[in-house]
Amino acid sequence: MNDYEIEELLKQPYNADDVNPIETQDKSNSWDDSQYYETLLPMLQEYEAFRPKTYIPTPNDKPTIGYGHTGKHAKPGAVMDKDTAMDVLREDAEARTGVIEDKIPGFRELPLDVAVQLGQSAFRGGITGSPKTIQLINAGDLQGAAKEFLNNREYKTAVESGRPGIRKRMEAVSNALSKPGTGVTPAANLKSGTL
Repeated sequence: MNDYEIEELLKQPYNADDVNPIETQDKSNSWDDSQYYETLLPMLQEYEAFRPKTYIPTPNDKPTIGYGHTGKHAKPGAVMDKDTAMDVLREDAEARTGVIEDKIPGFRELPLDVAVQLGQSAFRGGITGSPKTIQLINAGDLQGAAKEFLNNREYKTAVESGRPGIRKRMEAVSNALSKPGTGVTPAANLKSGTL
């Protein structure tokens, strides 16, 4: 995707197929952990999809189990039930949110839609691997950060590398950054199998 295509993508309004449909929501930047995780966790469940047995998502990936867990529970031959997977998902989300909070000191002052999208990206390692995007966010240039986030080899080669779903996730982050606080509820339109 070239710069022109990225610019055009950022200009597009949200529609029913977006991960971030526009809905009525408190547009202030005031949110708490409860609101954040009530939005983030269902989104991660949908993106990651539950897998009860350890598997390798694509060649050369880390072993994964539950809802995208790649840590100590993802051993070859391991099995996990949904309740345990939810507990592990919450732990993983909290740990990765802590990482993004360390990298973006003003994280808790961002609108909820932006914070949740950064959280889902941090869950898979996307935003934390984009230092230029983080630098732009910290400088208050969310429009620049939105563009920079898609100027990324992982985004541009997602289809060829067998990970096309990454594009929607990255576009959701970029869209939230480019239209912060617009009343976007990130998890509102997720439907199983549509990502």
